Amino acid sequence: MNDLVKLRRETGGLTARRQGNGGGHGKLTGVTGWLKARVTVKGEITLDELVADLS
Repeated sequence: MNDLVKLRRETGGLTARRQGNGGGHGKLTGVTGWLKARVTVKGEITLDELVADLS
């Protein structure tokens, strides 16, 4: 609860802050373009299907 009070005080709202390390150097950096294209083509693809496609 204290975190929500601090967030409201600092930002004036309760919108979640961005999380993560900033991107650009993670494990999937080399396949990001492929992933985006695959999801665009396939639409509702599951994580299991993506894993199978990567294997």
